[in-house]
Amino acid sequence: PALPDCRLLPIVSRDVVVMRIPLDAPPRWLASSVAIAAAAAFGWAIFDPRVSTGGDSALYWALGRSLAETGQYRNLLAPGSPFETSVPWGFPALVALGIMLGFGYFQLKFFSLACLAGAAGFVSAWLSRWGMRAWLGLAGSLLIAMNPSIVTYGNAVLSETPYMMLSFAALWRFEKQQERSAWWSVVPGAVIVACAY
Repeated sequence: PALPDCRLLPIVSRDVVVMRIPLDAPPRWLASSVAIAAAAAFGWAIFDPRVSTGGDSALYWALGRSLAETGQYRNLLAPGSPFETSVPWGFPALVALGIMLGFGYFQLKFFSLACLAGAAGFVSAWLSRWGMRAWLGLAGSLLIAMNPSIVTYGNAVLSETPYMMLSFAALWRFEKQQERSAWWSVVPGAVIVACAY
């Protein structure tokens, strides 16, 4: 049977074509939307609104509360509430901002889940721009969306998912910047990298 009228990808060699795969891909925005929906669905399937009582999630919550309520960077979980020196202040400051805006623990966990979905969307957008076509961009993003460890990070108040989202947004932005020749076009990507770190 004849192949559908679409772009074809030669496999194995430039000279000898062993097989051809039709690669008519959906639009990039559709692939990214599917990636975001898949990550949100997998994350929501295990979403637990209860407060996590251990690990970094509880520490970030305590540090954020300390910044929001006292303006000091103290570990409220430790005896005597000593100043915290083991965790950078960036993500606890974001948690503190959420607390000052009236967000509770549930909303901050939901923010982590939204960042997981955003990371999957930016991976899809980045790989689609990287000459890998939208189908392959979608496949790459689903590796993140279905990874049990990463989905678990999206179910806690942790810095991993916002960091991943900002990192992949920067990669997408720098890839997009290559279409422009002006030096200032790197500024948005540099700002995103600065926010991630």
